[in-house]
Amino acid sequence: MSQNECASCGRDLEEDTACPSDDCPSHVKAEKIQASQRISYAAKVFGLMFSIGVEPVIFYFAKQLCGEYTGGLWEFYKIFSPQGDLGFFMAPSDAEQKYTVSSLNGYEGDMSAEAFGITVCLYAYSHISGSTGKVGETCAEQYHVLREYMFNHPEARAILKAID
Repeated sequence: MSQNECASCGRDLEEDTACPSDDCPSHVKAEKIQASQRISYAAKVFGLMFSIGVEPVIFYFAKQLCGEYTGGLWEFYKIFSPQGDLGFFMAPSDAEQKYTVSSLNGYEGDMSAEAFGITVCLYAYSHISGSTGKVGETCAEQYHVLREYMFNHPEARAILKAID
């Protein structure tokens, strides 16, 4: 596979673009969750642990990775494929905001709100996946689902540099 191929279907891509093919059978996609369904969808994925064991860790890593981050409203996203719902991530709601990420591995760079949210959630899921019990197992699964979605994100290279 060349560096400019879709990881799922092998189609040639222009540099730093997501695969445009809607018919690629293994592509996962994401859509914003409506406000009225945010709590129920997060609970569907993580159970009761979301608000006390997952969301606070996501916010912790947001602050750790971006010193200028001071909080704010986050959007919730459902990750899905033609086979059904797969996962969850969240990202700051201000789509125009850029976030300067200084990662623990030495990466520094600016990211969109969605890329920042993906990066932060990957850090949080990885961290929590070391826990015992259902929340650890769920976060391990969510890490892999989100990482698969990330590969077709326009900022995949920056996210990978920040998490690896």
